[in-house]
Amino acid sequence: MTIKDHCFDALFPAGRSGFVELDDGRLLAIHRGLASSVSHDHGRTWSEPQPLVDKAGRKIEGGLHHVTGIVKLASNRIGISYEADIHVPPFGAIATNCFSWSDDQGQTWSDMVAINRPDQVGMPYHDSLVQLTSGRLVQPVRACYAAGQSHNAPAYCMINGTPCNIEGHAHSPEMDITFVHYSDDEGQTWQRCEDSIFVWLDDGYQGVYACDEPTLAQANDGRLVLAMRSTIGRIIEAWSNDGGQTWTRAVSNALPNSYSPCRIRRIPTTGDLHMVWNQVSANEIRGGYRRSRLSSAISTDNGKTWINFKTLDCCSQLNPGPHVESEEPPRFVIARQRVGQFPADYCIYRYPNVRYAGNTVYFMYDRECVGDRTRYRRMLRAMPIDSLYHDEPWDLRLSNHVHEGDVPPAVQRVMQGTSHIEA
Repeated sequence: MTIKDHCFDALFPAGRSGFVELDDGRLLAIHRGLASSVSHDHGRTWSEPQPLVDKAGRKIEGGLHHVTGIVKLASNRIGISYEADIHVPPFGAIATNCFSWSDDQGQTWSDMVAINRPDQVGMPYHDSLVQLTSGRLVQPVRACYAAGQSHNAPAYCMINGTPCNIEGHAHSPEMDITFVHYSDDEGQTWQRCEDSIFVWLDDGYQGVYACDEPTLAQANDGRLVLAMRSTIGRIIEAWSNDGGQTWTRAVSNALPNSYSPCRIRRIPTTGDLHMVWNQVSANEIRGGYRRSRLSSAISTDNGKTWINFKTLDCCSQLNPGPHVESEEPPRFVIARQRVGQFPADYCIYRYPNVRYAGNTVYFMYDRECVGDRTRYRRMLRAMPIDSLYHDEPWDLRLSNHVHEGDVPPAVQRVMQGTSHIEA
């Protein structure tokens, strides 16, 4: 029996969000807009979403409700963080990151607590809330400056005679800065770390670069690592020795990456670090393929080295091999503004997430065949955690052909129709 005999591929109806395992083994997912779905069969199927309600049974209101984290706390509470509107005179409604918790396995929820003050601009990457072994909650966030210029100079390919945007913000000038909030009382009060984090290459002689969409994990030695995207062709990382209060300067690691968000987690059963990201070379980025290979790798030495590379998905135009060498030193790299004709099955894979329940690892990511102009799908792929450590198989690609008819109506309702809306 092979590894693939123990795997399944499904659709994740909650979009860019996450889930936790409940006491009875069910999986609980939180949707954008603050609704929940449960799975009784380990993620293969999910219930219709139901609105979250407070202790009085009232639907939780508040505006945006992008889900930025869901964690089963050490106390057995479930905590969620989410983007919501709060009213701040005289400015009116201001978007901020909030936190609520449930004492009854997600049946009812507390009133929301603001994580960041309204004057602290900074929003999280989805599902990035983490509880440390000490019990501290840490929520990494980032602030983007000038990202609104992204429509001014995108990069384009041609598919079936139609121009398709293949790159968005950071193709124009912008700066993204990372910091974290933390709580030592299970989310009732929050503090900001002392530092702001950005890339400062060669003591500044090679310039300042973006440090965007941070994702966090705790290594086996107790340190915290932030893994982030930047425009220098590598994953960027920063470390904390004090639970997130202070951070090192951000530097590049050895993993080649485009300006696309990665995901780092700690595997509960082993304590090892696990990275899922768009592993692409500098030349592939220049050619318009910055999100056309999705990879997984493990570190058993607290992030010093990475092994057990696997290809989760890859478009047919790229080599599906599991490991891309960093052939260039870290430096600014984006797509050419016009990259030419692309085939109809050109695919992208973006905004990865990874979760663990029991002995199973779950990968979630957006999968879109740009030329077919289909609705993109949020994939949920499951396999044994042990398989992450096997050298074979390393090629776990799905077919590049996506058909709109494959998407059930319940999933279509939470997906946006797009011919590639870049982010």
